[in-house]
Amino acid sequence: MTVQTGRTVPDWAVLKIGSAASDMQDMKIDEIGDIGLDYPEVEMFSHSDAGARGAISGKVPEFVLEFGGPVDNTATTGPSTLLRAWNGQNTLLSFDYQMGMRHAWESGEQQFGYTGVIATNSGLIITSYKENAGRYKSRGRMTTGAAAAPAWGVAAETKPA
Repeated sequence: MTVQTGRTVPDWAVLKIGSAASDMQDMKIDEIGDIGLDYPEVEMFSHSDAGARGAISGKVPEFVLEFGGPVDNTATTGPSTLLRAWNGQNTLLSFDYQMGMRHAWESGEQQFGYTGVIATNSGLIITSYKENAGRYKSRGRMTTGAAAAPAWGVAAETKPA
């Protein structure tokens, strides 16, 4: 297919997560939180400067990934199986949120993600996994060793190396 631009629908969005021991796997999501980065705001108010008011952004962005979907216990590829094993274990992960434009995602279309780097212990870790009535919810955060922030791009992320 030809790379598209413009508007799309959630049916073409895919979240893939992988560890050094497993390839990037589809998390089969049907809900996802906001995608992007929050930079801490540093207050710059000074009583000694008469007119100095406002803030500047901090250096280290914060990233939290919240998502959920139907429970899938497939042995080695099911999101529920993988997320249960990764939850709270500080397993270094890569993630890739791919937004296909009116068809399944392909290289050249928008994606947001991060490829984990084993040497610097940087990547995503799963900090929460819960199930209820055949559905799961999970949350991941970037490790403190991450040298770079997740970023928008047009090429797929790969498992940590």
